[in-house]
Order: sequence, then C-alpha cells, then structure tokens
Amino acid sequence: MLVLACVEVLVISLFGYLLRISSMMGGMRNSPEEDLVLQTQTSVFTAALCGVPGFLLIEAFLIQRSNHSLRPFLKTSPVRVP
Repeated sequence: MLVLACVEVLVISLFGYLLRISSMMGGMRNSPEEDLVLQTQTSVFTAALCGVPGFLLIEAFLIQRSNHSLRPFLKTSPVRVP
C-alpha cells in the first residue's frame, strides 16, 4: 500500500514542478515561504521516488511468502443467532 502513496506523491509533485517551471519562465520570483515549501516538496518527491522500488520489492516478498493463505474475511458458520 505504500507504493500507492508514493505514486500519489509523485503525481502531485509533478504538477507542482510544472507550476514552478512556468513561473520561472515568466520571470517571477518566489517568496521565501514558497521556496521553503518547494524545497520540502522536492525532498518528499525524492524520498517517494527512491521508496517506490524498495516498497515494491518488500510487497512482492511478503505476497510470495504468504502463499495466499491470508483471508480477508472470517469463515462463516451456520449458527443461529439467539
């Protein structure tokens, strides 16, 4: 499930980069607060980009190890409710 979260971060960050590139091409400068937000976004993007392959490997290992023995629901039994 962490892979999906990382992909979501990557997609959202790409839209932020597009806005940043368009503002730089227009000659606009960011305020110090916006620069801090963009630096943080870059750090989170880098962490998500590095995390996707690792999380894919971990999830593949866990799925292979489980041998499909996990059941999402309990077994039902024909018992009458009082």
